Amino acid sequence: MKVRVSMPEASIAIDFEEGKAMEVFGKLNEVLLAMKKKGKAPVPEEPVIQVKTVFEPKEKDLPKREISPFPTPVWMEPEEVSTSAMPKYKGFVYIKCPVCGKEKGLCMKKESDHFHCDSCGKRSEFEKPLVPLFLNCECGKRFKYLTNMTESLFDINCLGCGAPVAVKWNGDKQIYESIK
Repeated sequence: MKVRVSMPEASIAIDFEEGKAMEVFGKLNEVLLAMKKKGKAPVPEEPVIQVKTVFEPKEKDLPKREISPFPTPVWMEPEEVSTSAMPKYKGFVYIKCPVCGKEKGLCMKKESDHFHCDSCGKRSEFEKPLVPLFLNCECGKRFKYLTNMTESLFDINCLGCGAPVAVKWNGDKQIYESIK
């Protein structure tokens, strides 16, 4: 579980085990609230604030990936749909390599049914349809991606300011969108 702290032009995101992440978040929250109240505060020894989990992904909240074997993505224009079995995409994509797990955002200028991972060097085809991802950053920039991610919650760095933006799966709309 990631603990993030961000502000314009500066951010940090660190992975912790779930129990440790909640402890770190509680202590960080205390320090920030005390600093705001007094102007400065020492690090407390025991957390005072009880942190409750706001979002626990349930199976119904995760992306549904049961799709027909030869889908036609709804966001592609009819003239752009190819006759091949694999869907082709172009534009901004945020891809997670199925081999090494490395995440990468890129702009594909030409239609493609695959991508090349810079980390492990493997070529991976898009076996399942990519889903829309809408990113709205606090700096005011907005971006639309297509993604193969299946996590219910993850971060993407803003192209404008570089700050991490948390996005989550919206099961009702079948899209990823920024957390407000």
